[in-house]
Amino acid sequence: MSAIREPYWSDEHAAIYHGDAREVLAERPAGSVDCIITSPPYWGLRHYCEGQYGQEPTPETYVENLRATFAEARRVLADDGTCWLNLGDVYAANSDGWARGAAFNPRQPSARPKARLALPPKNLLGDRHRDKIEQYEAFCDELGEDPANVGLAWLLHQKVVTAPIIGPRTLDQLDGTTRALEIKLDEKALARLDEIFPGFKTAPEEYAW
Repeated sequence: MSAIREPYWSDEHAAIYHGDAREVLAERPAGSVDCIITSPPYWGLRHYCEGQYGQEPTPETYVENLRATFAEARRVLADDGTCWLNLGDVYAANSDGWARGAAFNPRQPSARPKARLALPPKNLLGDRHRDKIEQYEAFCDELGEDPANVGLAWLLHQKVVTAPIIGPRTLDQLDGTTRALEIKLDEKALARLDEIFPGFKTAPEEYAW
């Protein structure tokens, strides 16, 4: 473990450390963190600076980079700690470098990266799982429920999940998600979902190493 760097900012309640996430985590003692909440840059979607996460040449190297970082996150996490990860699929950029307009937020990047030459424009990077998604959508049709609500209901059936975080943008979306509270998934339904999306053998090892 390296020496802990000086905080970028701090007061009597909190401290902010500036640097590469993996390097900052490597400086923390093992088991010293109770909660990690993060939303790393999606692959190929933004360009903030050189060497950033999300600018790897392929999705595979992006995943490997995150895996190595979360191995450090797992090391510093307490045995009863929790890690909250917000990460989604993205479409391949299809422009020659989108630039922000005059009325921009100064915190926005100045431009989106150019299209990835290895991927056709509008290619959904996770489309290799399309067959599983189609199976899931067909199963939700059998239940007569919205796929998003079934997914949320599944989360609510997991004993280790105490508070799913949802991100509605409108009141209608918020009202729609409350339907998940009424969906009851029996053992047969849960088994079917596990069949469509089989889990890993062990956690957290399969996720971190």
